[in-house]
Amino acid sequence: VQVDEIVFHGLLGDLFPGLNPERKVDKKLEDCVIKACDSLGLHPHDTFVLKCVQLDELLEIRHCVFTMGPPTSGKSTCSLALQEAR
Repeated sequence: VQVDEIVFHGLLGDLFPGLNPERKVDKKLEDCVIKACDSLGLHPHDTFVLKCVQLDELLEIRHCVFTMGPPTSGKSTCSLALQEAR
């Protein structure tokens, strides 16, 4: 299934760190996340924008997603920025 391709490439990258297949880029979503960061008073760092896009990719193919990480790592902010972007 084409939607699983994104997750598959992520798993390949974890298993084979030297292998780096070309990533499909949703420039429109990235631009929307950057605008959302601006409207929320956030700095749209490249890594943060990538994490927001990755969360969106997971939400497209999964029924349930858990965001995990240490306190103040940006979990809630990522969800808020993605919500604002959509």
